[in-house]
Amino acid sequence: MHSMGVLTDWGFPSDLEDVSGEVTIAGVGEADHTKASGRTAKQIGAQAIERALADAGLTPRDVDGIMYTPFDGQQFGADDYREHFGTTHDMWVSTAGGGMVWAGSAPYEAALAIRTGKAHTIVNVFSVAWATQRADMVGGPGEVHAAELFKQNLEVPFGWFPQPVYFATIARRHMHDYGTTPAQLGAIAVACRRHANLTPAAVLHDKPLTLEQYLASPAICDPFRKEDCCLISDGGGAYIMTSVERARDLRPPVIEVAGVGVGNSKTRVYWSQQADFTATPQVFAGPGAFRMAGIVPADVDVLACYDPFTIVSLMQIEDMGFCKKGEGGPFVEGTALHFDGGGLPYNTHGGMLSHAYVLGIAHVVEVVRQLQGQAAAQVKDAEIGVHPEARVRFRSEFPLPDTDWPPTREFWAAAARGELAVPRCDACRRYVWYPDGMCRFCGSPFSTWTVVSGRGRLFSWSVVRRAFIPQLAADVPYVAGLVAIEEDPAVRIVTRIVDCDPTLLRVDMPVRVVFRPLLFRGVQGEVTAPMFVPV
Repeated sequence: MHSMGVLTDWGFPSDLEDVSGEVTIAGVGEADHTKASGRTAKQIGAQAIERALADAGLTPRDVDGIMYTPFDGQQFGADDYREHFGTTHDMWVSTAGGGMVWAGSAPYEAALAIRTGKAHTIVNVFSVAWATQRADMVGGPGEVHAAELFKQNLEVPFGWFPQPVYFATIARRHMHDYGTTPAQLGAIAVACRRHANLTPAAVLHDKPLTLEQYLASPAICDPFRKEDCCLISDGGGAYIMTSVERARDLRPPVIEVAGVGVGNSKTRVYWSQQADFTATPQVFAGPGAFRMAGIVPADVDVLACYDPFTIVSLMQIEDMGFCKKGEGGPFVEGTALHFDGGGLPYNTHGGMLSHAYVLGIAHVVEVVRQLQGQAAAQVKDAEIGVHPEARVRFRSEFPLPDTDWPPTREFWAAAARGELAVPRCDACRRYVWYPDGMCRFCGSPFSTWTVVSGRGRLFSWSVVRRAFIPQLAADVPYVAGLVAIEEDPAVRIVTRIVDCDPTLLRVDMPVRVVFRPLLFRGVQGEVTAPMFVPV
């Protein structure tokens, strides 16, 4: 175990204007959160807006702005709003809303729109029908990542997919660096489940969980159990924003938005290459939000974190300053996160782990209800709430990597020759990985594929015990991991660790490359791939 300093060259905060106190949340609504329901995302979004309007005491014509996320073509937009509610009025439209990071940052965009007269009352809405889609094998959250070409060609082939496998690898590294334990991750899962048990609308309302049950649950991708992973559900939410002045005429109590912060990662969804592997963009977002609001973390009464996995919750708690980096494990132990536990009340509706997987929109709804004094697991005298955002079977088949795709063609050609090759910048001589055509250090577009030694150290790994990728079912359990190459440890190759007893693997142990055929069951063809063995 060793402690590492927080690196900050992998991301940055957005430069935001001060909008503190300019916008309020006047009404919130949740659609029914369920398992596969047969509903469409648009039907779910409509239900959420209906309930938000009723909560605010507004009519459909009172809303002249709508915000949503256009990522899947199924979100509820202005035309859907007018058709559903039978109106014809003009509406200001923004696609900088909806769920994910925008569930938390939408009030900033709304404040600017209200300030400039583009709209006076704005609804932010997000909904998913992922449980229904997964049942029909036509979609789900993994499809978003499966569409990324670098993932298709450099991650999926080695079984480092989907999201549970990435974050299990991150969790293992956090455990190594800081001594975090399974029981500490379990404390997060148990707190969320208890809150869901108190919340009638939660998908797992009737499914209790104790720490003993958590620890007895089998691993699906070490060190994760299924309880470490978010639900897949149908559901959605909406909230209505307006100016402080207009809110005075609406049904009380309305909730003032005191601060907003946005953090960005330069590595996007390629976590394998993030310089600070155990950090989230809250490193950049949190300080800005607190500064705008004029508060510090100790002032917060209730926290609603985007929680796709327990380790993400723990890292965000650290990164926002509720405790020092590396001290998240002890911070969350026992009942510290329970609404009545005397610590930091956390995801008091159950979060995505136990309430519903609707990408953060329900977290905002819960914070508002807590501050209104109307939550199911109500925190006594809650006045300041925070919601941060950080930006399983998914399909029936995956192809072998496209060895002719230009950005990675030389990687696979070198592997066929029995060599490991990585592009090296012609200008600054740094290795560039992933090979997306631009050096992230100096910006040069020129690089040369260079054969490296094939030696490195095992940065982190997960023993995958569930066939998330159907074609790899015969390989389960297998070890998918990251190897930091000898020439530049900042370059981490996604790979398989083979010819070893997984129980003997250790972080930073030396490994060397071997070349093996990559076979996907039921897929014609064979590709030679670089894999690694312990030295």
